[in-house]
Amino acid sequence: MRPIWIRLTAIGLTSFTLIVPNSWARGETRPWVRSREFDETSFTQTNADKVRIYVNAPVDDKGNPARATRLVVYGLPAGNTIEQTLGCQMKPGLDWHYDIQHVAAQIRLLRTLTPNERIVRSSTCPVSGSTARPSLHTHPSAMCAAPMQ
Repeated sequence: MRPIWIRLTAIGLTSFTLIVPNSWARGETRPWVRSREFDETSFTQTNADKVRIYVNAPVDDKGNPARATRLVVYGLPAGNTIEQTLGCQMKPGLDWHYDIQHVAAQIRLLRTLTPNERIVRSSTCPVSGSTARPSLHTHPSAMCAAPMQ
């Protein structure tokens, strides 16, 4: 049996490659939410396999999600949520999981270092109660000062 992270990454990548281009082709709009602090936008969707898919893209000159020239897909570690993996500034009382990976900051740095690339990030995570990873738990609130939207 393959490790769970391989299955989740494959499901996320497959879902992303099927959902986003098909929705663009059909003219569907995703509920993209513009960041208040960064030149980026994102959306989260749950697919039929009960896997949450988070997509984050830089904005183009018109303020729309930029089409990717490079796609980075993260399959999350066992038991972590998308919000924990994105990370935020640590504050007293905040679960330590929010201060271990900082994937959002890593991608922002990569976008800064490679300005000619339009890097889109996708993360996948089983929904709580999903059979994809029975031990998964979700934290009700990220409690970040500037939560990713």
